[in-house]
Amino acid sequence: NVRTYQLSPSETRLGADPSGRRELGKGGRELPAAIAYLREKQPDALTELIGHLRNAAPSLSGVRLDYDDARLLALWFSEEGVGRSWATAEVSDGTLKTLALFEPLVDPRYKLLAIEEPENYIHPWVIKDFVETCREKSTTKQVILTTHSPVLVSHLKPSELILVHRTKGATQMVRAIDLDESVDQIIRDGIMDLGQYWNSGAMSAVPGGPRLEFKPPGGDGQD
Repeated sequence: NVRTYQLSPSETRLGADPSGRRELGKGGRELPAAIAYLREKQPDALTELIGHLRNAAPSLSGVRLDYDDARLLALWFSEEGVGRSWATAEVSDGTLKTLALFEPLVDPRYKLLAIEEPENYIHPWVIKDFVETCREKSTTKQVILTTHSPVLVSHLKPSELILVHRTKGATQMVRAIDLDESVDQIIRDGIMDLGQYWNSGAMSAVPGGPRLEFKPPGGDGQD
């Protein structure tokens, strides 16, 4: 059962029906309900989630749940040195996206995740923590990311990057390490990071560049 996410800050701002499903929706709906589930059933996971949020926004001291004027479950953010809580309408897109982005990673209910363009609305430094967390959680769940971000790619290992190319109605997927055997040595030698190498067009996987070609070892690449 694949959980797919294309997170939208506008959807993460919405309140949640307290009697509805307590799972994060594709666009980020039901975020308060998903956090309510963690608070009740997985408190350690919630603590981990708040830790990732504070890594992105150190001035935030916590998140609490309460009802809004429409009697929907809503999130309220506490900030150090501020005598009031901030509603979701008052915090940044990046804060909400960070919370929604890490929730499926710490939630043990989800074993197969597909997250589209996680870099959107997120500070580049947070992407490092996100990729490291994906790698850490890969022992218990599978995480698939789609991205056009050299920043995100720069935090990957060549064996973790799969290049996708579509031509003449067919889609081809190739691991970076299989397409270009020199890439691993280039990264280890510090010549450039993987994001820079990919964005340079050296792997023939950028718009307008030469067509990606791959021949499996021992084969001629023909069907």
